[in-house]
Amino acid sequence: MLRITKLQDAFRTGLKLEGKLAGEWVSEVEKAWVELKEFRLQENLTVDLRGLSFVDDRGCELLRRMHHTGADFIGSGPMIGGLIEDITGDRCAEVVSGKWVRGLFGLLFLLLFLTVTFA
Repeated sequence: MLRITKLQDAFRTGLKLEGKLAGEWVSEVEKAWVELKEFRLQENLTVDLRGLSFVDDRGCELLRRMHHTGADFIGSGPMIGGLIEDITGDRCAEVVSGKWVRGLFGLLFLLLFLTVTFA
């Protein structure tokens, strides 16, 4: 079951999704998205994903297409946050951890160099 709510106020226009984005509900969200995009051609639209409890493969693909056509996602929690990162390609956490690992290897190399130099 999925609840689709169209959002329209002074701050944003978009969709709010609550429940499971799976099966035939993916098609319903796509219809609602197309209608909203036709109505608001030049505006970036938001999609509130905070109420989702499950997203299947077809749902993920739809969210990717929505992102490519200008959707801004709102979400929280480990599942939805990870899903949004996968879709948008926003990998800030991985970049930070990659810098941390390189820094650790640099420190180990420096300690090895100092040990060999003073031994």
